Amino acid sequence: MLDLDLAPLDLDLAPLNLDLAPLDFDLAPLDFDLAPLDFVASLLDFGSSPLDSLIEPYKDTIATLTCNTHPQILHQ
Repeated sequence: MLDLDLAPLDLDLAPLNLDLAPLDFDLAPLDFDLAPLDFVASLLDFGSSPLDSLIEPYKDTIATLTCNTHPQILHQ
């Protein structure tokens, strides 16, 4: 493992005076519409989707691909 001793660098960031308050992030105007995500989730819900007969043969493949591309799903 690489052992980096950063103490000799003496990084004092106080003189930078980073005041982020004037940025005033207002996320309300973004108004995220999550309805399309609900639609996708309904398609992947194998117990209630009207497409069950079409999806069922590919259920394991879809689950594998989903877990391989989004590993955080495994931890939920």
